[in-house]
Amino acid sequence: ANAKAIRTIEIEDFVKLDEVDVLFFDKPYYVVAQKGGEKGYALLHQVLEETQKAAIAKVVLHKKQHLAALIIRGDYIILEILRFADEVLEADEVEPVNERVKAAKISPREIDIAKQLVDGMTTEWDPDKYTDTY
Repeated sequence: ANAKAIRTIEIEDFVKLDEVDVLFFDKPYYVVAQKGGEKGYALLHQVLEETQKAAIAKVVLHKKQHLAALIIRGDYIILEILRFADEVLEADEVEPVNERVKAAKISPREIDIAKQLVDGMTTEWDPDKYTDTY
């Protein structure tokens, strides 16, 4: 059944922002205040910013209900679509790391060379640099 399409974000809880594991993050959207909603937007923005919390909410997008987190980014509130818990695998649900990988012998020289490679390829984060070439 299609979830009823509404133009609201139903806040269910508030949590510490750093408690939300990035494995749950799926897709961000900017939230802007609709006419008449400016005061509520400003109040929510200020409270989330001062408390360093995220609002956990449910929202309907594209005729489907989604779990979401409202978080602050500068002057904006970001609605980050979250995965539901049953959509995220825990480490103990994934095939164990191969014993051969665990037993691999890595020399200190190999580690030094790998670190040099990483240092040589380190740059400032610029998301515009990366494009979908598929």
